[in-house]
Amino acid sequence: MVSDQYGDTANGTVDVTVSNPATVIDGPQYGSGTIVAAPSASVINAYGWNNVIFDEGGNDIVNAGSGQATVYVNTGDVVVNLSGYNNLVTGFDLSGAAAAAGADGNVHVSGSQGSSTVDCSATINLRIPRQSG
Repeated sequence: MVSDQYGDTANGTVDVTVSNPATVIDGPQYGSGTIVAAPSASVINAYGWNNVIFDEGGNDIVNAGSGQATVYVNTGDVVVNLSGYNNLVTGFDLSGAAAAAGADGNVHVSGSQGSSTVDCSATINLRIPRQSG
């Protein structure tokens, strides 16, 4: 039931249908995992250090773990959340070629503390927020 400032009320029903929900993929609890996402919408959760993540395309969110991660992004809009140091974000095509021109889409990278690399040799549009401090 909803009401307005005049005391009028109304009842109703809303049906919500979700088509194409994101698939959640969790990596190994302590890191050192190789995680391969499907070419659809995914939320990739890596934990710990030294993860290698292949984002196979789709509109995805990649949480890359604690540091020293390598994230290969493909087509679609991708948000990559980094932590720690010595991370690499680069593009690849579906054949697995690193830094190929097959990574078309928008990539948003945030959160690295330093010593991280974003390889722009692929066709990706990067939005890197300015860190305060």
